[in-house]
Amino acid sequence: VPESDQPLLCVGGEIILHTDITHYKQQETRMQAQARELEQALSMEKQVNTLHKQFVSMASHEFRTPLAIIDGSAQLLEREAEKLTPDRVRQRAEKIRGAVSRMTNLIESTLTVARLDAGKVDIAPRDCDLRALIVDVCERQQELSPGHRLGVDLDALPDRIIADSKAIDQVLTNLFSNA
Repeated sequence: VPESDQPLLCVGGEIILHTDITHYKQQETRMQAQARELEQALSMEKQVNTLHKQFVSMASHEFRTPLAIIDGSAQLLEREAEKLTPDRVRQRAEKIRGAVSRMTNLIESTLTVARLDAGKVDIAPRDCDLRALIVDVCERQQELSPGHRLGVDLDALPDRIIADSKAIDQVLTNLFSNA
């Protein structure tokens, strides 16, 4: 350091500054990777939210149908109790029981989805009457959609199979209700 207050000037000299930016580049690379990860997580979260909204909407619709059957049948029984024949009362009771069964299956389906998400699905394959199962699903669907005509050809199917009848019922119910 010179003793005078005058700055030291070198004519024709060079000043070289050296800064190692390796650390900053590494940080920048890590931050870019984290930003990509966050974008992917946000995208997945948006997809999950969309699926959740769709599920809630579908579940709401699916629960309303059997409730409407139960309510309509109960109202008819209430209004016309004295006029109904025992056969007609039995038919209405069967509709109510069928709708309750449908709601029970919907609740079970919802629980199955939760179990799938948790990785805890139990499949119980047993001897199963496939034709009777399909006919039962068709009858339930016909009750839910009386304006539609269901045509079923079961001749090519085996009489019995080894399967989880509840899972097959759920799959068939979903297929019919989506058709």
